[in-house]
Amino acid sequence: MKRLLGGVTVPYGGCHVIHFAYRLGTSVAGTFYSESDAAPGVSMNNEIRLGIVIKPQSTLVDLWAQAIKAWPTRRFLGAKAWVRGQLGYIWSTYESIEQEASSMRTLLKQMGIEKGGRVVVVSENRYEWVVVHIATLQLGAQLVVLPTNITPKEAKQVLKSTQARVLFVESISAYGAVKGWVGEVGQLEHIICFEDQVGEASYAVAINLAADVPEKPPARKDITSEDTAMIMFTAGTTGPPRGVMLSHKNLVANISSIYAHLGEALTHTDMFMSLCSWCVAGALTAELYQAICKGACICIPPEQVEGFQDLPLVQPSVIVTVAQPFQRAYANIVDNIMNRGALTKDLTRFTLGRITENRLMMQKPGSILRTASDILLGKFKAQFGSELRMAVIIGSQLTRDQMELFADLDIFTVSTYGCLEVGGLIATDLDVPLRLKALPGIEIRVVNDKNEIITPGSVGEILVEAPHAMQGYFDVHIDPEEAKNSLVAYGGRTFVRTGDYGSMTGGWLTIKGNKDVLITLQNGAVVDPVEVESTLVKSPFIRQIFVYGQDRPYLSALVVPNAKAIAVHLRKVERRDGVPIVSEREKADCIRAELRRVSQGLPARSHVRRFAFIEECTLANGFITCKYGFARQKVESHYIHYFNAMYDETPKFFGHAVDDYDDLF
Repeated sequence: MKRLLGGVTVPYGGCHVIHFAYRLGTSVAGTFYSESDAAPGVSMNNEIRLGIVIKPQSTLVDLWAQAIKAWPTRRFLGAKAWVRGQLGYIWSTYESIEQEASSMRTLLKQMGIEKGGRVVVVSENRYEWVVVHIATLQLGAQLVVLPTNITPKEAKQVLKSTQARVLFVESISAYGAVKGWVGEVGQLEHIICFEDQVGEASYAVAINLAADVPEKPPARKDITSEDTAMIMFTAGTTGPPRGVMLSHKNLVANISSIYAHLGEALTHTDMFMSLCSWCVAGALTAELYQAICKGACICIPPEQVEGFQDLPLVQPSVIVTVAQPFQRAYANIVDNIMNRGALTKDLTRFTLGRITENRLMMQKPGSILRTASDILLGKFKAQFGSELRMAVIIGSQLTRDQMELFADLDIFTVSTYGCLEVGGLIATDLDVPLRLKALPGIEIRVVNDKNEIITPGSVGEILVEAPHAMQGYFDVHIDPEEAKNSLVAYGGRTFVRTGDYGSMTGGWLTIKGNKDVLITLQNGAVVDPVEVESTLVKSPFIRQIFVYGQDRPYLSALVVPNAKAIAVHLRKVERRDGVPIVSEREKADCIRAELRRVSQGLPARSHVRRFAFIEECTLANGFITCKYGFARQKVESHYIHYFNAMYDETPKFFGHAVDDYDDLF
């Protein structure tokens, strides 16, 4: 049984309407619908509304208040759950989330959270995350958002520095690791666990107790656009996470820029699927608040990357995601095509070529081509669902051939470029694929080492001036001189250093890489490892690859092989436990051949010469960030003995050589 705040009714099993009085489990305050059902009794209005009004002086609290007033009964958040043997989504309306947020305000108020106070949250996307987010802002407090790959040592340092009284964590295991911190770390007094249902830290128990309080504190009226709304921490790609202070004005300005750019492509009938963590500012402003501004709904799968498999089940129309699921889907599609019979393979490649030609010439495909597409490509289209029309990619971008393949499958991918210090997204390629253009209200400059603007097409550091640029760094992990140098003044205007290199030509931005990530070889050649990795991982036999080579004569790599794909390719049998029987030598030979094949389009300096196998990098072991990129500094320090051994120039070097067969393990 489930308690639904505000007396919301539940159609249970499609037959009876039941009023619940108590909530257990992980249900969302709202209504249950199976995937195939429309939300009954919800007035969506026949006309398509343009959305709420965003004013320069608006706060995030104002945007939410407008949404509650405009469409209280629309579906907002959905979480996957089993109900009486049916797999479906527990849906909350905008109104029911506001009612639960009012209970959360009561709870936080009793915990001593006032205006200017700080609440820390470490969690993947959940409906509880949204409730805490809204309630904290309505009290005028600051939400401190930490990436989920943060280490306990780093989390302790943040709690001490922020002097936060309340900490929200997602899992019971995470709670077990931090429950001893109360009274010991900074001013921490309370820890609440989202997944705990009946224990001492249970979110469900706490929110139900708060719901029974008759008088709940209203949202404050004295919140201004200049007040700090959130302290968000970087993903930790090149070092320890750094805190960035963002005001209501910063975040609303970025929401407004995206709204002006993408708004016409979105309607209140859209269903978003959340596949990128909201601890990434670009995902927060491009997904959560775009849905709020349009009155759309968001489906939150239990696991972000694994949730990609739920696309046919959910049938979303828009997804905001990291690149990794699409990169893996591309590799699987290519592997499937290459393993087809000779005739079928040729027909598939011919069909893709004709579809690409028609798309570029803006011609409608004929009936024969459509039939061939359904027969040969229908299997691939089905894995994305029939409603998906747009995917907004956050973080690492797809390559041209990847984007073109998905376009041939009727999926429009939008590349984005963003930076936490600038409050979210900076540019997208919505107008022209793979050509980034600044969002409205943003000015981009490319400068040399002396901060002088360089000629169009030349490579330099990217500076950004925007109304949503950060208030400043929080004082964790930040050298004062580094914080001072992060801003560049031009007269009365201030630009923020992004730390990325790129070029500008005719208003179009090209990204070359992050200056803290770029590899400089012994001969002075500069290599972008992210670009090399995104090219090599297109191989269906490579699950993950990490490239290294700073001050070395050539590149080496750590490889996580796709053992099952290799086994299928080699026609190997599997053991009873499903693990394919593939020897180390066979895996090495297969990866060696693949590295040669997929590296053909790369310059010689970007070729990997030696590689070694490692276990998969995950969020759990801390080697993957919340944007599903590598935590490069952590990976390098952990596997430094591997790298040193791979560069041993004797015949007994560690790992495998790409260019010869003199491997000695």
